[in-house]
Amino acid sequence: MSTTLVNLRVKCRTAYLKIDPNAKVRDDNMLDFYLNEWKRQVQNDAFFDLPENQDETTISLIWGTQEYDLPTNFRKMESVTMDGRQLKLSNKSKCMWSNEWIPSEYYLFGNKIGLYPIPNISKDIDLVYSKELNEMDLVIGTELPVDYDDLIVLYATYLMLMSVEKIDKANMVRNQYNNKRDTLFQRFYDDENLTFNLER
Repeated sequence: MSTTLVNLRVKCRTAYLKIDPNAKVRDDNMLDFYLNEWKRQVQNDAFFDLPENQDETTISLIWGTQEYDLPTNFRKMESVTMDGRQLKLSNKSKCMWSNEWIPSEYYLFGNKIGLYPIPNISKDIDLVYSKELNEMDLVIGTELPVDYDDLIVLYATYLMLMSVEKIDKANMVRNQYNNKRDTLFQRFYDDENLTFNLER
């Protein structure tokens, strides 16, 4: 179960920040911004490969229509299949003309997925893709396991300290963040080549 934004605020101000506990320098709106910055950062660090990023959808083909809208939160395609057969990734410039009518390839262009050849059949294609998680607000929580809570709070604290030029304290918090992050990702990932980087 994910943690609420309100609970993260409290934890950040009481357990880690220990400056501005009454929100006199930075209000909750600013703290919320910093908390959400971590949520964006960790997804980028993990190349949107966190289990919570994974999603799927189905698109119904329309005769003579080549391009279809991608989901609004789309970030990365994992697979495109039709009748259990995987379509090959191509690009738009290679997918312009064909005498065939059953799609065998797809391309991504802007916020669209295009099929090649252009379909003349009424079928569905199944997409497995990585999505970006929603921004946290008073309704939407972290959408991540509670294991991530300390990381979220530490990263927000780091940004908050940097914003008031408390560089030494910020670096100390960043080191805490790095250690906890590395430990957590070692538990969640088997790929030793997968690395995560903290933006400086």
